[in-house]
Amino acid sequence: MQSVKPFAAYILALVVFVLPVDTKAQATLQSAPQKPSEAYELATKPLREWSKSENQTLETNVTAWKEQERRAATYASLFKLDEWKGEQLLSLAQLYLAASQNVNAENAYAIYLRDPNAANTTLARKGLLSALFAQEKWREAIPVANLLLDALKYDQDIILWEDALVDALRLTDPQQAIALAEKMLPGLLLYAESTANAPNLSSHAAEMLVYALEPAAIYRQRGDFAKSEAYLASFLSRLNASPLGSNQTVSEIVKTHILRTRLIGATAPPLEGSEYIDMPKMSPADLKGRVVMLDFWAHWCAPCIANFPATNALREKYGPKGLVIVGVTETYGFFGEQKDLGRAKELAALKSLKKEHSVQYGFIVGPHQNETAYGVMGLPVVVLIDRTGKVRYLKSGTGEGKAFEHVLEALLAEPKPVQ
Repeated sequence: MQSVKPFAAYILALVVFVLPVDTKAQATLQSAPQKPSEAYELATKPLREWSKSENQTLETNVTAWKEQERRAATYASLFKLDEWKGEQLLSLAQLYLAASQNVNAENAYAIYLRDPNAANTTLARKGLLSALFAQEKWREAIPVANLLLDALKYDQDIILWEDALVDALRLTDPQQAIALAEKMLPGLLLYAESTANAPNLSSHAAEMLVYALEPAAIYRQRGDFAKSEAYLASFLSRLNASPLGSNQTVSEIVKTHILRTRLIGATAPPLEGSEYIDMPKMSPADLKGRVVMLDFWAHWCAPCIANFPATNALREKYGPKGLVIVGVTETYGFFGEQKDLGRAKELAALKSLKKEHSVQYGFIVGPHQNETAYGVMGLPVVVLIDRTGKVRYLKSGTGEGKAFEHVLEALLAEPKPVQ
């Protein structure tokens, strides 16, 4: 009987000749994984290698993330959702998430969590929360978040995702946002207590703990200052009754964050500027009637620099609607590898950096008092000031993402004050 192998080889050669070849995908699939767990392990290898690399720059990190997403998308195409169950289904859900295929990830996580024998429910719920958040399904994310909070033993991922959800709900459903943040407090105390005495982790413990101050900030955002102060008093009472009450680092950071919380709803402190780069000197009165975003940053802060394009996009999108963005920074006596730099040379370097990154908004260069007045301890920090000149939003991190834009859009929709 005639062998079919020569015919099959001919068809394969014809397909390769006719179809364009993605060489990266072809290389990835040369030894195709047989199970989702193998695929996930291979897809996430670039980030694991980056974490061990001596060249851990922002650029190499971005490259590693992109390569992980590309690999994950390639491998995800090898599997069908209905062919897997148990821990392999969980690995497939993680693979979908790594590929930014959030609808597929949501479905896979949901199916896995319906299994009464599911062994890694916390990991699956964190992944499901991530997939829902990426789709802006914040209301659907609430029950998932509550289940994670029921565990009372949190890791950093749970804390950060819960806080992101609180942030997303602060305008659309403030009561739910407050309820989630209040429910998080006992677990946050336990997490902070478990890490506060470890070497170099006191500040980390405090930074995680202060996410429990969100209810006070939301109350103030709604104009209910009495409830805000009552919550702060209750929070401090619980803190002082815990082992953390005697930790000086924790106490100082909490004190600064309470100052920041009390800025919400208050008149924005004025900014002092010794140098104004690509913007005129402005007083608070000059900005009345406009929404102002303050971007506290520094030239040595990689996340600050990386977010310039996103902030440019905010200016382009919302500038015509009344948004003014101002970068706030100071001089540090160095720039990159250049030490003991004079002020004039550092200012020149700041101007060159601004031009190099095509930053479309102006910078105020002033004293450290600007940061102190707004309770800035780490960078970046973003502040939103409403049309009446009052602080309405203040948070560590960048002004990036749909949740932040909802807050911004709500402020821009408010009427201009009557002169």
